[in-house]
Amino acid sequence: MRPFTLALLSLPILATASGAATLTITFTTLPSTYENSTYNGAVGGVFNAGGLAAQPFDNLVCDDFLAVTYVPSGPDLYTEESIADPSLQGAKFGSDDITQYEEAALLIAGDGGALPGLSHTTNPDEITSYQYAIWRLFTPDSAIGQELPQGDPVNFGTSSMLMGLALQDVDSGARFQSIYDALRIYTPDPVPGGPQEFLQIDSSSVPEPVSMLLVGAGMIVVAWFSRRYVPRR
Repeated sequence: MRPFTLALLSLPILATASGAATLTITFTTLPSTYENSTYNGAVGGVFNAGGLAAQPFDNLVCDDFLAVTYVPSGPDLYTEESIADPSLQGAKFGSDDITQYEEAALLIAGDGGALPGLSHTTNPDEITSYQYAIWRLFTPDSAIGQELPQGDPVNFGTSSMLMGLALQDVDSGARFQSIYDALRIYTPDPVPGGPQEFLQIDSSSVPEPVSMLLVGAGMIVVAWFSRRYVPRR
């Protein structure tokens, strides 16, 4: 991801008018992959809210190429939303980009098939491709190219393929709704001039890829038996 840092925060979680919650975040650990002059992959740190125990994390992924977050730094105030929030008013890229947020969720979590997901790879080149696929959902390629040093070009080929698979999944209907619902969006407050926006998949509410395959296979079997044993008229 681009240069970034987030730091320990200690404000209580508060409900906002849009239904989002506010909290503070401390970013302490940069992503392990550095390619194309950017840090790529998941960042680590700590959520902190009022009197509640601090909650460490190691799975926030940046979706915001043009902003900068310095690590370590803070504390910084963020809002938390999910795609389930009707307005998505707090998210940096707004409700017009719900489809892009759904694609980003699949790029992170995977679909249990052709799209393994950023969360399920440790290969640096694959991590970089997933990271750029997520950035490109929200930032034009021309703007990304302008920010990178000359002589350090990005090959968008693999990330384009990943984006195509994610869009194909989104267009297929609601069978990935559990993944969309598990997406958490952390937007700096205030947005203008703030650090980057980050995404997280709540792993407690989304099935692992193997489970997804089993559920999908079960649905196919049920559909087959339903067709096989339709009563004659």
